Amino acid sequence: MRQDQAILFFVRDEQLEEAIKPLPRLGNSLVGYSAINRAICARLTSLRDRVDIVLSTDGSGSSVETDYLLKQKGRTFGERITHAVEATFALGYKQVVVIGNDSPEITPEDIETGFSLLKSGTGVAAAPTYDGGAFLIALDRDHFNHQTFLQLPWQTPRLFEALCSQLSAISLSVMRADYDSWYSGAAQRVLIGLLDIALCPSILTRTTRFTIPSARRKASTRIFLTAPPLFFPSTATASR
Repeated sequence: MRQDQAILFFVRDEQLEEAIKPLPRLGNSLVGYSAINRAICARLTSLRDRVDIVLSTDGSGSSVETDYLLKQKGRTFGERITHAVEATFALGYKQVVVIGNDSPEITPEDIETGFSLLKSGTGVAAAPTYDGGAFLIALDRDHFNHQTFLQLPWQTPRLFEALCSQLSAISLSVMRADYDSWYSGAAQRVLIGLLDIALCPSILTRTTRFTIPSARRKASTRIFLTAPPLFFPSTATASR
């Protein structure tokens, strides 16, 4: 552990996710979840000098190199994400921002805003998706409650509202799309933008596949390409 802050990148096993949520062929390119996950981490490279990345996956390995690897545990999504947050705090981090790969337009600025809210004394912050979910959840270790977090309505359109009402989360003033399928025009435009990062030779040569024999794996992805910000016009203060 190099820092007090960590990004928790919470994703499915790459091969399993391909079976559950297939990806389209884009022109002559066959994009895979390994490329998507690498590209999202590469987009966050500007944060790496002061923020670690912890990868939590339910598979046997990943093509993404991060500071720590955590194997997911639990039967339900709520159990797996709650365990992943607790395991990240157990590594010694004081503040954690949780993201996934279904909202790949996330920017370093989104994550920095989450950490800034935590630094200002906020216990929980969240950023909404258009369908009622959350594409980012920022958590302070001293305010984290296992049972309340576990019982949130995960994977439903009520998640963001529950975060705000049950955890008194402060909302980031940005809203983004999350994609349940990659076959819409908007989703495919996002994938094309990610391919520009994922297929960069510098990333391909620095990325190797590894398994998860333990909870630790040091890494150094260092390529960065910004995505255009998409700011939600109003700010909600989430004390309800």
